[in-house]
Amino acid sequence: MHNRNNCTVLVVTWMGGGNVRPVLDTARDLVSRGHQVHVLSNPNMASRVEETGATFHAFKRIPSHDPASPSTDIIRAYEGRNIGETNNIIAERLLFGPAEALCHDTLDLIDKVRPQAVVTDYVLLGPMVAAEAHHIPYLVTSDGMYPLPNPRLPRGSSTYSYLFERMVNKWLPSLNQLRSSFGLKRIEQGADLYSHAARFLVNTYAALGGVEPPDGVLYAGPQFDPPVLSPAILQQRRQKPFLVLGAFSTIFTPEQSLFIERLGQALNRLNVDAQIGTGSSHAEEISSPSARIKIRPFIPLNDLLPQSRLLVNHAGNGTIVRAMAAGVPQLCVPFIQDQHDYARRISELGIGLMLPKSASVDDIEVAVATLLNEGSFLEKAEEEQVRIIREHQDCKAARLVEHVISTHKRIFAGEPALHEAAGNLL
Repeated sequence: MHNRNNCTVLVVTWMGGGNVRPVLDTARDLVSRGHQVHVLSNPNMASRVEETGATFHAFKRIPSHDPASPSTDIIRAYEGRNIGETNNIIAERLLFGPAEALCHDTLDLIDKVRPQAVVTDYVLLGPMVAAEAHHIPYLVTSDGMYPLPNPRLPRGSSTYSYLFERMVNKWLPSLNQLRSSFGLKRIEQGADLYSHAARFLVNTYAALGGVEPPDGVLYAGPQFDPPVLSPAILQQRRQKPFLVLGAFSTIFTPEQSLFIERLGQALNRLNVDAQIGTGSSHAEEISSPSARIKIRPFIPLNDLLPQSRLLVNHAGNGTIVRAMAAGVPQLCVPFIQDQHDYARRISELGIGLMLPKSASVDDIEVAVATLLNEGSFLEKAEEEQVRIIREHQDCKAARLVEHVISTHKRIFAGEPALHEAAGNLL
């Protein structure tokens, strides 16, 4: 039953990659459940936000950002020549550098729309400070994984989490300076970065995490309904010539075009039909080796996945979960950041393989042939799809937002002693 007790929710997000769709789907779900939703983001997100029924507001204190090309990408993480440089770029240009500006943009909107809850991306630290300063419960979202080390996992088991925590520890003084200006307590260590959030929602499938997340962290799922495939469609994907898909990042990465060129050459050696979406790479600059290999900026991935036998991708969470929901094996080729962890997990689940971005045409051909000819990958992928359908919960993130709001209201409407419990929600 929908919660018709109308609430106002402020969503703060940024134009990244796989982070966009699940949070906009959550906004749409909240609107459909009778709530007023305001979304604060980069100016070029306006039309996508308005399609959800939410009200759009643009960032005013930071430059416009679009990661699809170097000329509009204000982060350009690929400029780092090593891990240390890359982390400093991300900290300075995305997490900590813009925190104060985004905090004040959020404060302006809080004063205007008076939300009962704030939902913000895990890399946008300023909105968290703004919500906490106004005693508004806030939820943090990640498109694919909990970014800090999980105490339930062996230390160092996630390269991304280890590097993220190290970066946060280095840059905490700048965040604490901002917090202090609002009379908020210091954060003593990176592991406590999100300790004041009401919930941390991970917008992916629990299978990609592998173990239970830390306390207060919940797998909310990717916020779309998994497709239910007919027996005829399932049979079609087993018929030759197989359909192979390629889907790559909308965030510009210099090496991506070179890999797609080699992928086309490898697929041309095999008896397959293929469609490759190049994402941010320039499709017109990538030559197709034959008429059977179609290369274009974007492909209708959701329409093509059900009958496809394999998806080759950049190991971005938004793409991975689409293939998992359709029961399609994957060849993951990570380029940056957390993509390496996702690719390893797909391999561990037995639903795909991973290759380095430097893989040769021969390496790609062998990997694709293995995934097409060894039936265990398809069997495991379809088993995972059955589990996804069985465990799916409609509007899970939206309902969690509602739960946080109602809990917050009960705490502050109850006995004075209950006010102490609010510390767990703020």
